[in-house]
Amino acid sequence: MKRWIGALLALSCAFGWAGAAIGEEPSVTAFCYMQGAHPGATYEFTVHTPGPGEVSVAMFGQNLVGEALDLCLQVDEAVFAEVGRIVTEYDLRAWDGFDETEPGVIGGHHFYLEVFFSDGTQIAAGGYMRYPENYAEADAAIMAYFLPWGKGDGE
Repeated sequence: MKRWIGALLALSCAFGWAGAAIGEEPSVTAFCYMQGAHPGATYEFTVHTPGPGEVSVAMFGQNLVGEALDLCLQVDEAVFAEVGRIVTEYDLRAWDGFDETEPGVIGGHHFYLEVFFSDGTQIAAGGYMRYPENYAEADAAIMAYFLPWGKGDGE
């Protein structure tokens, strides 16, 4: 029995399954979302841990036509859990690989999403005037979570 458990642990480490229980989703280890319009307001939200043993941080950037706001706040695992909930609830994994642009539009809206998970997988998606399925709902949830931070009301 011990050999079987040891073999299973070795196999799980080899395939990057460590850190998530069987049937459990891997956790978010880094998250970056940018969206905005030109000209107009742009926003950038990043949650990550800079390096091994360092404190996790969330960065909030906002540019309201010439007025920039940049904040960096220490955060805990609850922030990663909430971001993970948004990723799951709005099925952001389905966005992976989305990269579409509406040609000929000047002064439009853009977005970019990048998410890294504990199992080594990631999501990368972006667009200009074109959006993946359920973009409006996911964007609203992300903005609702992060915008209060720029007002000093965040976690």
